[in-house]
Amino acid sequence: MSDSTSVAAIYLPLKSKKMKISNPLWVSKINRSITTAISKNYNLNLANFNTSVFAANLALQCRSNLDLQYITIVLSSIIQGSQVTNQAVLDIFFNGLAPILNMYCLQMGFNNINQMRQAVQTAQNIDASLFIQGLSNALNSFNSPTKVDVIYKKYGEALDIDVVKSCHFTFSTAQASHTVSNAVTSAGLNVLNRQNFVISPLDSVQMHLTGNIKNENGDLVKSNYIIQKLSYCMSNGILVAVRIGKDVYEKCLIEFAQPKIINAYNLQIGLVMSVPYYKGFSNLQSGVGVNVLNSNSLTI
Repeated sequence: MSDSTSVAAIYLPLKSKKMKISNPLWVSKINRSITTAISKNYNLNLANFNTSVFAANLALQCRSNLDLQYITIVLSSIIQGSQVTNQAVLDIFFNGLAPILNMYCLQMGFNNINQMRQAVQTAQNIDASLFIQGLSNALNSFNSPTKVDVIYKKYGEALDIDVVKSCHFTFSTAQASHTVSNAVTSAGLNVLNRQNFVISPLDSVQMHLTGNIKNENGDLVKSNYIIQKLSYCMSNGILVAVRIGKDVYEKCLIEFAQPKIINAYNLQIGLVMSVPYYKGFSNLQSGVGVNVLNSNSLTI
């Protein structure tokens, strides 16, 4: 999958997170590990950094002791300027903290997640102070009661779309025809004046999106994973958010999906989604790629 700088993306909702209390044992382990690592780096410059608060926030993101162990190994290595070459350790670190790292990678000194992973793996082009400070700020935001409901529900895992081939919208409303009156034209023709009446409000718009997702490693497992995710959301009526450039359309329902694996490095997707008109569509620029299904008719 590609990075968060892509031209478009589909955001999958995360399961609602209940407010949890940090496991005291996990907090203690993280606190000791991070404190020890910091004490070995005299060049580290952290402003308003509280190790205990950081440990408590990070413990909330760990799902198991294995997550805890590997995440602290990576952070300790970053602080001490050491490489992390074990791919299993890197996978657990980046998968476990994916939502946070995706949204805060710029604050941590990177343009995207791939660049961040490469830096951690090689111990090059990485500012340990900036990384830890940025991660600390991100954890504070994500673990606050107000942010949990907003960020986690709206912007969970991102399926980045590298190339948007087309994106257009269809507006439609249910209508009924009703005879208003008979009239005679100047030419003496009898005309039946028929008026169409809208019988349902415009509450949704169809978005037709076609794009390509780049698979840099040529791993078909990732392409299949994306296809299964889209299929699951569609078949279970799970709402997603869609970003096109800087515009975000929320609460979109996938009505039709047509994925096509062009080759091992290229997945093409065609989607038709229903977008709420008032909530998710209010930021649409008018007059661009819009098909409007129409209005009045006159029958002779």
